[in-house]
Parts: sequence; structure tokens; C-alpha cells
Amino acid sequence: MLNVTRSAWPRYAVAVLAVAFALLATLALASVNQPIQVAFFYMAVVVSAYYGGLRVGVFAIVLSALVAGYFLFPPFYSLNLGLNEFLQLGIFMAVALTITLLTERSKRAEGRLQVSEGRFRQLTDNIDQVFWVYDLKQAKVVYTNPAYEIIWGDTRENLYTDHHTFFEIIHPDDRERVTASLMRQRAGERTEEEYRIVRRGGALRWIHDRGFPVKDERGEVVRIVGIAEDITERRTAEKALREQTEAVETVNRVGQMLAGELDLHKLVQAVTDARRN
Repeated sequence: MLNVTRSAWPRYAVAVLAVAFALLATLALASVNQPIQVAFFYMAVVVSAYYGGLRVGVFAIVLSALVAGYFLFPPFYSLNLGLNEFLQLGIFMAVALTITLLTERSKRAEGRLQVSEGRFRQLTDNIDQVFWVYDLKQAKVVYTNPAYEIIWGDTRENLYTDHHTFFEIIHPDDRERVTASLMRQRAGERTEEEYRIVRRGGALRWIHDRGFPVKDERGEVVRIVGIAEDITERRTAEKALREQTEAVETVNRVGQMLAGELDLHKLVQAVTDARRN
């Protein structure tokens, strides 16, 4: 006996409705040649398997075979079928089962892809670095994570609509170098650049950006993915350290000069004292 839980009833109801629709459509086209007799039932099986899974798909196959055998094959309104009718229904069930298995496999692959995409977004949505994907065929940025809006100070929607907004934010003195870097990425080269962006309002940020070309099975670059991070604090600290080091070196040089002048003064004083004596 078929054991159906309460939560599974809607899926089996879909299978029943799909088979009923297939029967009505077939009867409505009764004047058409016989090969169309089970054509609509294939559609019913696909819908049932995709919506309800393997078990519901098999249920739809069995139900379709019974309905078709009873209503569409002579003797009508009876399941007392001849060998030829049994063979036709057997072929239908074999093909329908193959379709159901392929549908189930496709659905599982789709589910795994959705899980992978969910994990990917959980990762990228919670990192401080900007993760971006540029599609060469579409000639546009197809994805970037929320960190872009925090660092660049612009919306992702603007970037998706017009990727040139990305270049407009880059400091004019660095723009040509970044553009050349993108061209090398398109040629299949990995790149690493540090450049400045000027946010709306005039705030300047330093960016460390790494780009990686992604190739298809033919070896052609189809996408470029990259990771960019805000290194403004590091650059500021490096500048402060460099200025401090330069200041210390300046003090040391001045000290050495003063020490040399003092030594010369002592030497002159010693010579003068010796002459007096």
C-alpha cells in the first residue's frame, strides 16, 4: 500500500491533475492518429517528477499506464488488453521511467548548485574584501558582494548597469595603469595592482586588487574574477613610518654635523692653547 504522508499529498495531487489533463487533452484530439495517445502523458510524468520527485514520478507513470490502458486502448473501458497494447504501454513506461530518472538527476544537480550558490553567497557576503566577477561575453560586471558598496561608496546596481562607473572612481593618475591591467587579464595574465579611488565627497582610499582570468575548456578567457581590499590604513601607517624614519635620519645627520663642528672647535682650541704654552 502506498504510504503517503500529509505533507506529500500536494505533490501526488499534482500528479493526479497532470494525468487527468493528459487524458482530457488526448480525448480532445481523438481524431488525430494513434501515436499521440500517450504523448501528453509524458508531459504529465515530467511535471510530476520535477515537482514531486522520483516517487511521485513513478506514481504518475503507473497511473498514466492504467488510465491510458482503460480509456484509450481497445477494448475500451477495460484493462483486458492484448499483447500489442501491453507492448505499447510497456514501452511508454520504460521511456517515462528514463525521463523520470533524468528529471530527478537534473533536479538534484540543480539543488546542489543552489546549495553551492548559497554557501558562496554566505562567504562573500560576510567578508571585508570585495569579490567581483566580470563576464567578457556580456562585457559587464555580473557579480560583486556588499563590501563593494562599503569601500567604493557606490551601489552595486550602478556597477551592474554601467561598469564604467568603476573606472570613474579610480584616481585619474592611476586609471590608465588599471585599464592596462584589465587588458592583461583578458589576455590570460594574472595581475596585482595597488591604486587609489576617490569616493563621492572626495575621500581617497587605497585599493589592493588581484585579478584572475577564468578559461573555458578551449582555453579562452571567458570571465575575470578578482579580490580587492581597502589598504588605506596600511598605506597611511607606512607613510607615517616613512616620514618618521626620514625625520630620525634628518636629526641624526644634523647631530653628526653639529658633532663635527664641535670636534673642529675643540681641535682649533687645542692648537691655540699649545701655541700659547
